[in-house]
Amino acid sequence: MTVRYQADDPRVVAREDDVGGGGAVLLAMTAGVGALTFLLLPVMAAVQAVRRRLSRR
Repeated sequence: MTVRYQADDPRVVAREDDVGGGGAVLLAMTAGVGALTFLLLPVMAAVQAVRRRLSRR
C-alpha cells in the first residue's frame, strides 16, 4: 500500500487510492449535465410554443 503525506503537514496521511481525483471527474460530469439541461430548456420552450400555436388553428 502506497502512503502519501501532505507537504505542509507530514502528520496527515492519505492512501494512494484515496487521492485519485475522482471528485474532479464527478464535478465535471455534474457541470456538463447541468449545462446541457440549461441549453435544452429554451429548445423545449420553443417546441411547446409551436405546439400551442398549431393547436389554436
